[in-house]
Amino acid sequence: MAPDFSGNGPGASWRPELLDKMSLWFEGQRGVTQGTMFGVPAFLVDGRVFACVWDDGVGLRLPTEAAQTVVGLQGLESFTPFGRSPMRGWIQRDCIDAPEFTATRKLCDAACAYVRAL
Repeated sequence: MAPDFSGNGPGASWRPELLDKMSLWFEGQRGVTQGTMFGVPAFLVDGRVFACVWDDGVGLRLPTEAAQTVVGLQGLESFTPFGRSPMRGWIQRDCIDAPEFTATRKLCDAACAYVRAL
């Protein structure tokens, strides 16, 4: 059963429609469940977080070197929850309109595959 995200918890703001879209993306995938990270909706594979819905986009866990390489490209930035230091191996991608969903889906799939392989 998915967690109840009907209210604003202690985490950052997040977009319910993005959570809905991501839930559809990962529905039925082996080992993928929903949970929370920092009080916002998150997706886990085999019990480990690989993505979360954060503000207008998503936070994604990638290999550290890959994450460092893509920061600054195509709207990707370091994932810095609550304005703290960037999380090592994590990026954030804003996802406001439909064209961004395709690239975001590919990054989510890559994050899931990476964390599944850990």
